[in-house]
Amino acid sequence: MRCAITVLTCGPVLRILVTGAYRTLYKLPATLLNSGGYSLKLLIVENENNVTYENDNITSFVVEDTAERYHAYMGREPGVVQLSLEWSLLQVV
Repeated sequence: MRCAITVLTCGPVLRILVTGAYRTLYKLPATLLNSGGYSLKLLIVENENNVTYENDNITSFVVEDTAERYHAYMGREPGVVQLSLEWSLLQVV
């Protein structure tokens, strides 16, 4: 059985728009999602809480981790997101 987990929600900056057709674009950072299958759900919301349109599966895709590993673990990292964070290591004396 496949379980749906919300990874994130996002949308454009709220503002009043005149009636018409619009296109919006959103780019996810390349290293944000962990390996696995994902689908996108679209909600069009009016007045911040009234859903006027909902499409549960507008597209789906698979993320494959192709990064070279410099340590022993070679599997899917736990969790939904796989952030590439900058770390520093300081010796405490």
